[in-house]
Amino acid sequence: MKKVSQSEFTLLELLIVIAVIGILLTLLTPSLRSAKVSAMTGVSMSNLNHIYKGTMTYASQNGGWMCLASNNPDHSGNDKPNWRVLIYESIQGENMSSEKGARKEEMENGGYRDIMYCPITLKHRGGYPAAHGEGRGHYGLNKYFGTTPDNSNSENSSSPGYKHISFAALNNEYEPFLMPTRKSGTGQRNTSGHNLGGGSYGADDDGKRSRPSYLYPRVRSMACMLDGSMSMKSVSWGAQHHSKLNDDMNFK
Repeated sequence: MKKVSQSEFTLLELLIVIAVIGILLTLLTPSLRSAKVSAMTGVSMSNLNHIYKGTMTYASQNGGWMCLASNNPDHSGNDKPNWRVLIYESIQGENMSSEKGARKEEMENGGYRDIMYCPITLKHRGGYPAAHGEGRGHYGLNKYFGTTPDNSNSENSSSPGYKHISFAALNNEYEPFLMPTRKSGTGQRNTSGHNLGGGSYGADDDGKRSRPSYLYPRVRSMACMLDGSMSMKSVSWGAQHHSKLNDDMNFK
């Protein structure tokens, strides 16, 4: 009869080792997942910080004026860029192509994606959307920086909330300047609106693109204020401000 060497595992011992490894993996998986989400949240907050600094750079280069949220006339072609393109150019220190096809290629292969898309939103929505010459992304600029009603892009518009804005004229107290936004309806679910709707901070799934994205840990979003300060915001915060502001934008 063959004797079992003391250095060899018996079948029972092998099963015990496998069971212990399985238990350890079960215990460690939530911690590893949480660490990964925390890291992605940190990347998103870094993106928001870069974008904020880009807006300040743009304003300093343009006499204190902020670009429009959309339909900026600074480029030629059919796709007039929204704010993301102009702010990204300020961050990089050079202009993207004025030709929409070439600009789309730059967005797909350059650093634009790294800054303008949130890793948590990408994971949730299944990857990047198709590039667009206007400038897609996951972060929204407050609706106050919108276009004029007649799309004239005039800083002399008399309609509050739809004109070029000088930062020196603003006195914001509690409404965010920048936030991650979402599109909860059908269609391009992995894109977000370029505007953060003024007063629309609730989490209702109403199909709009202007609501904050509450995909971060503990069902939170993040907000960058006009002074550059950043913090996480809860759904209850959003509900409170949604009721409080209700499109009566605080940027005055």
